[in-house]
Amino acid sequence: MEHGEKMVKEHFSSLYDFLVYSSFLNRTYYLEDEIGETISGDLSRMIDLWKSYPEKKATIYLCSPGGDVFAGIALYDAILTSGFPINCIVQGYAASMASIILQAGARRLITRNSKIMIHEVSRLTTWLKHEETSKLLEEAAELKKVNDWCIDVLATRSKHSAEEILNVVKKTDKWFTAQEALEFGLVDEII
Repeated sequence: MEHGEKMVKEHFSSLYDFLVYSSFLNRTYYLEDEIGETISGDLSRMIDLWKSYPEKKATIYLCSPGGDVFAGIALYDAILTSGFPINCIVQGYAASMASIILQAGARRLITRNSKIMIHEVSRLTTWLKHEETSKLLEEAAELKKVNDWCIDVLATRSKHSAEEILNVVKKTDKWFTAQEALEFGLVDEII
């Protein structure tokens, strides 16, 4: 049995526990799934643990299709309020809410062959579901507020106006190569 495997079996109840511990020690987290409450909560707790050593560099690797906007906002806020710099690196792709989380990074990096996708906030609907007009209008107003917030985040970090961002994402998914993302201001550097 290899030393690493032996250590995991002796000190951790599972490989997952070992990976969490390793993430804590290395100050590295791989966000490689759809963003939801569990991932957002786990990473937010990891950031709280990292606060024990604020002088050390921390990095979040993103390879995600995006996900729940409110879980993403919670994670965005956790990164920004951490009190120390957390770099975000796109390794594969950062789509939808993952592209917003990327913007919270102290340094926003992307690997040469990775992509970023931005779009308007959307809501999954069931057409056969019975809903009153007043409820739909209320939900649409809330959806617009969240969309405006996301557009503002992208505009602020990319140095474009909110109107320019809206024109890019209106009614479509906009994909950027690493070079296009750099030129547009969604990342600081290609690595």
